Amino acid sequence: MRLILVLGLAISLSYKFAAASEHGGDATKFTPNASEVLSVTVVLTPSDVRRRAPLREEDLLAMGCNFSENTKKIASLTNILRDHILRDDGQAQSFYLQNAVYLRLRNGSVTRFTFGGEGERNKQINGAVDDSSSGNSAFFSAEYSLLKDLRKWLADDGVERKDGKWCTRNR
Repeated sequence: MRLILVLGLAISLSYKFAAASEHGGDATKFTPNASEVLSVTVVLTPSDVRRRAPLREEDLLAMGCNFSENTKKIASLTNILRDHILRDDGQAQSFYLQNAVYLRLRNGSVTRFTFGGEGERNKQINGAVDDSSSGNSAFFSAEYSLLKDLRKWLADDGVERKDGKWCTRNR
């Protein structure tokens, strides 16, 4: 009996379950206007790397991140998020954490998008978004091309590569 309980717990912990307060909520409403965003931090893991254990946010940030305060880059990033994020269709509640986007707003709050990777089913990427100022959160599905566009965004000028220590301190 204990073995079954331990196996069940291990299986449930292998997924990243986000604590979203809105099932089926509209995650797009959490994407602020570019003029409200002071800086962005983006963490993308390589798509071809497989891990034995699921990542935690601290692990993700320790790998390093990309940072920008460039207003044109911020506007471009918010457009990418707005264009690719879809409503939760009820399938987005679990995902393996592989990527994150943090938007630090002028009012001091942070909007955090955490999501899986290219191996997701149905050619969609599942994730969660939460807003530190309101405490609200929602699951979302995103178009499969989100990661491709984020990687293209990182390659442009105006985005600075930071080491893991900086990322962990300044998220």
